[in-house]
Amino acid sequence: MDGAIQERQFKYIVIGGGITGVSVVEKIRSYDETGSILMITESDVVQAASKVNRITLNLEEFIIVEKSFETFRDVDQMLVIIRDKVVALESQKHALTTENSVSYGYEYLCICTGGSPQLISYTQTDGYEFSSHILGIRDTKSVAKVSLSLSNSSRVLVVGNGGIATEFVYETKSVDIVWAVKDASISSHYFDNGAACFLLASKQYQSQIGFSRFETTEGSSLSKRLKYTPSGLLPTEFDTPGSALGPDWHNEFLLHGLSESKSVDIQYKTEVQRLFAPEVHYDLLVIEFGLEEADETS
Repeated sequence: MDGAIQERQFKYIVIGGGITGVSVVEKIRSYDETGSILMITESDVVQAASKVNRITLNLEEFIIVEKSFETFRDVDQMLVIIRDKVVALESQKHALTTENSVSYGYEYLCICTGGSPQLISYTQTDGYEFSSHILGIRDTKSVAKVSLSLSNSSRVLVVGNGGIATEFVYETKSVDIVWAVKDASISSHYFDNGAACFLLASKQYQSQIGFSRFETTEGSSLSKRLKYTPSGLLPTEFDTPGSALGPDWHNEFLLHGLSESKSVDIQYKTEVQRLFAPEVHYDLLVIEFGLEEADETS
């Protein structure tokens, strides 16, 4: 950390302004009312859980809200929040350095930056570059990249069965989707097989009768939540790699493909084992099915 500007010492430093980071700050304050706390985040807003309601012993209901720095600081005047990025950490010295070459000391450190999606591994085949076709969603920056790629696609493969995958499949328009899930039903982390079947049947019925959600004149879904956006930046330019996606994240992006319609093919109990370059896939079709004039887009 040579050349860094030495700043004040904090008792607690929390890295990350997402739901976990905010929850940690609130929990620390419940045990230590006077300890100094520094929160370092790469976003202009923080995310917090509001109106927490315990339904059962193991089930809670809550609403995720976005708060500006000023709103969150009003609750705790001793809290310091800065927008910066940690680039170096010296655990033995209990100090860290940010991208702005500022050094902060701490007594306790909590890292709440979340994890990165585990992308499908691949082997280079005849010089074919798979990396530009394999995208993961974690934050608004990655969603912007997916949105751009989707605008040039007519067919996509969605691998995953979590909340983001479920929302993505539902919200995406004008694209053919193959949804690979490793479980026996969709969104198994959130509801059982019976509820999943009910939702799928309901969605199919809604499609048949031309069901659509209420939309604003701008074309985005209505939301009663208060939203914060950095001045001078468009939603697709809102680069927050340090924070997880917030509520209604899909409203800020255009998730449209090139197809004239949308279809979803769900493959249950499925995992991706290997990726093939287009030429190899075409050769396999010829060998297996004898398709001498097989369509390469099959």
